[in-house]
Amino acid sequence: MRCLLIFLLGIWLAGCKSETVSPPDWSLEEFTRNLDQLIRDHATEDGLKYRELIRKESELQKLVVWMAHSDPLQYESNQRKAFFTNAYNLCVLNRLQGHLNQSTVLRNFSILSIDGVFEEPNCHFRDFSLSLDEIEKFVLVRHFEDPMLHFGLNCASYSCPPLLQAFHPETIDEDLMRLGQRFLERTSHYDAKTDTVHISQLFEWYALSFAPDGNLRDTLARIVEGDLGKNLREAVHLSYLPYDWKLNVAK
Repeated sequence: MRCLLIFLLGIWLAGCKSETVSPPDWSLEEFTRNLDQLIRDHATEDGLKYRELIRKESELQKLVVWMAHSDPLQYESNQRKAFFTNAYNLCVLNRLQGHLNQSTVLRNFSILSIDGVFEEPNCHFRDFSLSLDEIEKFVLVRHFEDPMLHFGLNCASYSCPPLLQAFHPETIDEDLMRLGQRFLERTSHYDAKTDTVHISQLFEWYALSFAPDGNLRDTLARIVEGDLGKNLREAVHLSYLPYDWKLNVAK
């Protein structure tokens, strides 16, 4: 019996070894460029074309395998900033890939239906794994002390900042500012009757991240210009809009 178990274990180990996938021979720039192309091919201002994206599993898995063999600790500061932002978004897409298929009723789906989607360490790198929460709250926002990074992270929901691109180290700060302005302009509105500015609940959850001094209005007004910026500073009331967690399917 013992010999049989050893024999079966040998077969299992050989099978595992044969299934090991070698990463593509890419540089960090090539990884970023390939992820950017995949996103842009399926992205709109309203969401992603998930039906088409589901059929690109092989392309997605090449990116995931490359990331799992990467060592982000070797990168310089802005390279790490861009890499982990891209890693977050890639991990979200990878988790969805395992739960969506052509028969899924996309309009009824929510990422929250995936157990532990934000808490479990399912983002794999060469020597460690992280959860989506750890990447967002510790690796990115706390380490870099840059709340604008929230505008680069997409949680596959309608109320999240849209996923439109991958980020390059040389331009990530400018891109985040542009995306932040666009997000505020698209999701905020002013009600003159009640003198209330309605903004995303994202800013309620991460108020201390955006404004450690407690002056959230001024912080957001510095991001966005025009009437919205003026109303953010001067309106009597500030209200947070309910978060829509439904899958951000392109309309």
